[in-house]
Amino acid sequence: MRATTLTLSDHGAQAAFVHAPQSTERFSFVDQPLPPRQFAPFLNELSRATGAEFFQQLVEYMGECLAFEVVVVAELPPAGDGQLRPIATYPSDITSGAVMRALMGTHGASDDANAEASFALPINGSDGRPLGVICGFGPAANVDQETMSLLSSLVAQRAGAAMERQRTSGEMERKQALFIGLAAETQDVVGIVDADGCFTVVSPAIERVLGFCPETCTGYPVVELVHPLDRDSVAALLRISDANGYFVEARLRRTDGTWLTMEVSVAEHHNDDGQPIKVLSARDLTNVRQLEDRLRQSQKTEMIGRLATGIAHDFGNILMVVRSHADVMRLRTTQDDPRHSSVDAIEEAVARGADLARQLLAFTRHREAEMNRVDLNASVEQSAALLRRVVGSSIQLETRLSPEARYVVADATQIEQVILNLTLNARDAMPNGGRIVFETAAAGAVPMPPAVAAAPDDFVCFSVSDCGCGIPEHIQPRIFEPLFTTKMDGAGTGIGLATVNDIVTRHSGFIEVVSREGAGTRFNVFLRRTVVPLPRAS
Repeated sequence: MRATTLTLSDHGAQAAFVHAPQSTERFSFVDQPLPPRQFAPFLNELSRATGAEFFQQLVEYMGECLAFEVVVVAELPPAGDGQLRPIATYPSDITSGAVMRALMGTHGASDDANAEASFALPINGSDGRPLGVICGFGPAANVDQETMSLLSSLVAQRAGAAMERQRTSGEMERKQALFIGLAAETQDVVGIVDADGCFTVVSPAIERVLGFCPETCTGYPVVELVHPLDRDSVAALLRISDANGYFVEARLRRTDGTWLTMEVSVAEHHNDDGQPIKVLSARDLTNVRQLEDRLRQSQKTEMIGRLATGIAHDFGNILMVVRSHADVMRLRTTQDDPRHSSVDAIEEAVARGADLARQLLAFTRHREAEMNRVDLNASVEQSAALLRRVVGSSIQLETRLSPEARYVVADATQIEQVILNLTLNARDAMPNGGRIVFETAAAGAVPMPPAVAAAPDDFVCFSVSDCGCGIPEHIQPRIFEPLFTTKMDGAGTGIGLATVNDIVTRHSGFIEVVSREGAGTRFNVFLRRTVVPLPRAS
């Protein structure tokens, strides 16, 4: 028995064509000649098939028409260990042993009557690079070299083109799946818009950001989601033929009826048919606007601080002159002199003015915090004992301290300042008396801001609550602004809560207010828990 070996050089794979001695007939199928024209219907059927269907029809034709027992189409992976991977087999229920027998080119019987022939047709790409192999085995009497050569020239090139297309299609599908996955995970709303300005497809982010189901947005006009005052700018953006690099800010509607400020941009691409399509992207600007507001607030605070420092020093010098003249007047009057009460009034006003000047200087000084391991519960207990005399007998002070919220990293003096200012603010909210509650707890025991919720074990919460008049909702965003106060003229300075916010921020903490008009106020201060041994504050 002669054997011819065809080598697939890529990845070291090999395939062999082994055939029986030359037969007296060119090719026989059920003892009838099969001229080359008999391949025409065979090839016409295959020409209409694509992908996996093409390869399955190929092995079925070769098995049934050419009387091969086993036919296998195997592919070399684009990047891998060089192992051939079967993608189509005949018969469909072939055993793994038969597949390996076909791939290895082994055959069984040794006598001519029962001899078997194995074959292997290499499948090459358009660049000559090996892509795979068509192999199998069957009775040697049915196979001759001329027929196999003809089959190789007719089928192998077509199989190579089909395998290249299948690989290209698979790669496109993988890239498309990757793109869809990326679009699904991004926080931006991404959608494809048709020529009429309607969504044809939109990313799942629209449900997280705006609350709309992506499926229901198909065919929905983009401008219908936009605030009426911003629709013209978005419509103009969609009309620009090459809008790459352009964007507008617009308010988009949520399902609950509220509006969200977003940055809308449009990029133009082309689909597989070469038709232009527009890809719309909308990014939530909420966090950006919050950062901008904080920057403006910081700049405002800095300017006010510089102004307040100069005013406080000048005001202090004026008060010193007034206080000196008041002392002289006191020396020149007796206890029963009618002017003595006026001197008392002057000195009381000077004391209030001096206290205001000290608060302004304390607010603008920003001394470096001395971070230590502070027992928060002990600081609250000590402050409560001192503040009972300050708030008066009509107000009851109560403490609820948790052992889970004990040690924090803080400046003890500044924490006492926070407790004092929040207590005085609570006292002023209850002119007719009431109750102030100091409470410490683990951060997870109370509603948390997002930054704390991300790592609740790193924080503890200290809160001050009262049963006073509460804070109207529309002014709550402004209560930490310097010099902002809702108290009557002369009753408040607008410095206390601003100082509290400044201290908490410099401690890398957070403060939140929960209040309802007529139902009291609660301030929650979140401070960082001790995570490394620090010296105890003296």
